[in-house]
Amino acid sequence: MANEEHVAILAQGETAWNKWRRENPDVLVDLKGANLRHKNLNKFNLAQAELESANLSFAKLNNANLAFSNLKNAILSFANLDGANLSAANLEETYLEDASLNNTTMTGANFKKAIMTNSNLKNAYLVDAHFEGTILIAVNFENANLSSVTFDQKIMVKLIKNGGFRMTEFWKRRHDLLLDTTIRCKGVNATTCYGSQRFKLFMQDQDFLEEYLETAWGKKIFIIWWLFANCGRSLSRWATWSLVFAMIFTLIFWTLGSASFDTQHLEFNLITMFYYSVVTFTTLGFGDIIPKTSTAAMWVTLEVIFGYVMLGGLITIFASKLARRGG
Repeated sequence: MANEEHVAILAQGETAWNKWRRENPDVLVDLKGANLRHKNLNKFNLAQAELESANLSFAKLNNANLAFSNLKNAILSFANLDGANLSAANLEETYLEDASLNNTTMTGANFKKAIMTNSNLKNAYLVDAHFEGTILIAVNFENANLSSVTFDQKIMVKLIKNGGFRMTEFWKRRHDLLLDTTIRCKGVNATTCYGSQRFKLFMQDQDFLEEYLETAWGKKIFIIWWLFANCGRSLSRWATWSLVFAMIFTLIFWTLGSASFDTQHLEFNLITMFYYSVVTFTTLGFGDIIPKTSTAAMWVTLEVIFGYVMLGGLITIFASKLARRGG
């Protein structure tokens, strides 16, 4: 619970509060769980204050100093923090829906698991900020500086490890698994933010994937897209599936037997059929092995079709990885 004396001094206004802070620089401000809803705290010095679980919804905190403060689990919905200093502040699991954070300095701030839906961070300074599991739905990052921010992606191995291979846990975290992140970015405005092109492209990519996942068609094919290529982001996964398909056709050709193929100067065995499968899959067609039956010809034709599709996808993903990116 909050220190009642501190709450009483806070109620006396900015002049009295800031004077008390100057006279008592070593006192740890304890406003934990305080109800400060609709309070006018403009220009208040709340640096290093303990504000965990405090209710600051609709509060006015323009140009307030909240550097190094602890705002974990605090409610800042519809609060106005324009021009405030939140450098190194702990905003873990904080509610920031519809909050105004224009021109706010948030160097090194921790937004882990914070809910920031519809918040406005126009011209905000977010260098070295931490976004892990943060809800950034419809957030406005217009002209925000996002240099050196940290964010979570490629989390599949971590989710599997933490889930302990329990299917119920996988199902609960299925969207995190499919999107490969715990961050949500649908409707985010990241067009003019700068400082971290990787984070900017990540948000825009996630925005598209989240919207696509909600469509009727997207729900049906998203799992297939993820399974084969991690939604177009994994070259290794697509290449692995290409190899798997080539090996499946190898086994099919081998089971058809030597009577189905004219191997010319090569001995008919599993290795020869793997060689033939790879040549067919890559559509090189050296011509040193020829199908002799209609059944074999049908399987060869099917592999050529698979090969065109898989190699086309492989080249596309490779090109997107290799090409220069910009936004």
